[in-house]
Amino acid sequence: MIEDETVILDKSKQGKNRAVKAPLSELVSPIQKVLDRREFFSEIELLISFKQRFFLLALKVSNQDRLNEEYGYIETEKQIEMVRPWIIEVISKLVSPENFTLSKVESDTFFISLHDDVPRERISKIIDHLLQTGTGQDLKTIHSAPTLIQLSAGLGVYPESGDTLNQLINSTVASLAKFRNSRDLGGDSASHAMAFSLYDIKRAISQKQFQLWYQPKVDLKTSTVVGVEALIRWNHPELGILLPPYFLNWVNMYGLMGELNKWIIDTGFAKCREFLNSGKEITVAMNLDASCLLDKNSLLSIQKAQRKYKVPPHLIEFEIVETVGVRKGDKGLEVLAALKARGYQISIDDFGTGMSNISYLMYMPANIVKLDRMFCNNIDDEKMIVLTKAAIEMASIVDMSVVAEGIETQEQLDAMLALGCDIGQGYFFGRPAPDYSI
Repeated sequence: MIEDETVILDKSKQGKNRAVKAPLSELVSPIQKVLDRREFFSEIELLISFKQRFFLLALKVSNQDRLNEEYGYIETEKQIEMVRPWIIEVISKLVSPENFTLSKVESDTFFISLHDDVPRERISKIIDHLLQTGTGQDLKTIHSAPTLIQLSAGLGVYPESGDTLNQLINSTVASLAKFRNSRDLGGDSASHAMAFSLYDIKRAISQKQFQLWYQPKVDLKTSTVVGVEALIRWNHPELGILLPPYFLNWVNMYGLMGELNKWIIDTGFAKCREFLNSGKEITVAMNLDASCLLDKNSLLSIQKAQRKYKVPPHLIEFEIVETVGVRKGDKGLEVLAALKARGYQISIDDFGTGMSNISYLMYMPANIVKLDRMFCNNIDDEKMIVLTKAAIEMASIVDMSVVAEGIETQEQLDAMLALGCDIGQGYFFGRPAPDYSI
């Protein structure tokens, strides 16, 4: 008999936990499938103490309020309870019982922990089936798939999404919120909700349906174009041009952000080389998901693109969205510092929407601060003017240049210039375009 050794907890009479080894075949469900809320969180803390990578999947009933109004609270609760055995069955079809644990942590929310033994591709399929976005190859289950219940999903990964229980849960819930927002775009009508399968995203990458559109950035003092920001779009064969909120969270959940980052990096560097060949020395800014800071393949893609296109590093800018919450002491900061040391430009995107404060500006190894468009949108508000001026002064103290996003009128341009902004970006200077040239 081949003995697959696994570590389980043997509670002795003294109440101490000791690790023992046993053949996997002799274990009956080493980890329970269903736990209550408190047991589940204790289980997560235990997994964190092992310091081994695992996944945390959140499933939320996104239409609970509507069901409460239409069917009443008691019937809605019954419908949600009927979803649980179906969820367990779907996961059990793709993952062995000892590799996942489920808990209903809120009246409308389920959490599932999945061990690192489960391939990311398998987790993508689990999400695919649970959200019923498959391509016709659905699993045959004894329990019926929900007809009234609509599910949203979020995914966290330990330790990348957080190295404590609270950080991991907050990150997973944030991912869940992004998913719900992506489905709510365009209104409440179900016809506007967009769900994409793993096959849809893979096909989009392989068939080059994704595009980079470029929007100019202008020196406010000289009115000259000094750079462009590369903005991703999906040229969907049936739905037309889609903006990032509609699809990026799906890319994330299916574990394909690294592959998409690789394409973004290569395409951005190629555009910079195109500008250089035409005699234009301007920067190309790329928005990269924060996960790429811990992804060796994305960093290798940067090195490969630099060698391939021979672009001076100072002409490449990497924008990091402030709201991703890169914390002091994170490994991601070391990666940013290394990129900056090599000559690349690092910018804090959407400054003012997240955890902006003086200390954040002090420890982030950035060259540029991009003010969120809310500053431009409220130039008539005296308090906002004071806050804008303070933000610009804080950035100047740490030798960062300031970009004002969302400039759409001459009045906004004049206000940002008077407040000390260096560069402007917005529809006033030009809309994003796929074939941008100077």
